[in-house]
Amino acid sequence: MVLVTIIYLLSTVLKIFWGIKDNNLSMLSDGLDSVKNVVTLSTSYIFFRVSQQRADITHHFGHGKYDIFGAVIIGAFQIFFAGITITASILKFGESPLETSLLHSVISFVIMVVVVLSVFYFARKYKSEALKAEIWHELSDLVQSLLVILSTFLSIRYFPYINSFFAMSVSVILLIGGIRAILLIEKFLLDKAPPAVVTSVISKVNMEKVSIKDVKSLVSGKNKVRIELTIGIDGEMQLGQAHKLGHEIESEIVERLRNIGWIVENFVIHIEPK
Repeated sequence: MVLVTIIYLLSTVLKIFWGIKDNNLSMLSDGLDSVKNVVTLSTSYIFFRVSQQRADITHHFGHGKYDIFGAVIIGAFQIFFAGITITASILKFGESPLETSLLHSVISFVIMVVVVLSVFYFARKYKSEALKAEIWHELSDLVQSLLVILSTFLSIRYFPYINSFFAMSVSVILLIGGIRAILLIEKFLLDKAPPAVVTSVISKVNMEKVSIKDVKSLVSGKNKVRIELTIGIDGEMQLGQAHKLGHEIESEIVERLRNIGWIVENFVIHIEPK
């Protein structure tokens, strides 16, 4: 990830330099967007590293939600920089780029392909929500680089104002990417209940010796759930037997959920008399 960040920094400097030198509005806007790339990529890396820390005295359930919070910040940055790019497009509207800008835009596209493939690899390797959000962000940047090539060519050969319109179109794509990133992780932050396929597994627990009094569950991450279960048992049951029964119920539910692709991140059972 450090190498990917270095590539971003290099591409950012080149895009801004070429954008100014070649009078290329799309390239300059792409360079401003790359500043945002460096910020969001660094943010995803930092929050991912924090999320890998073990539980401590102030975070009893670990630091997993820092990864999700990082995804929110990435989406917010995308929306913010989309506004900056639109403003730059309006201020330099209708300017035609130089001939050399076409080659520079192709080089910029090749750099973005390398970056997207690198982020995709790390996201799959570490199963990071922040890095997955970053993939959608980088894919939108890859589309942006293609639009820069096309707009540069059309502006040089035909109509100068096309460069400005394409730069604005890129800003809209960036805006949509930011909104999408936030919507994808919203359910993890608002403690939403898991889907019915998960709750039905909990309700099918062996009911011969217990009765379910209350069930609370929430989605804590991608296919991760936290469960708080209150069960009623025979008031004459010995403590050791009740403890063993609680473990059996927990193991049964955890195994069933694992079979359908869900991980129980935390399981709490309260035992009360019927």
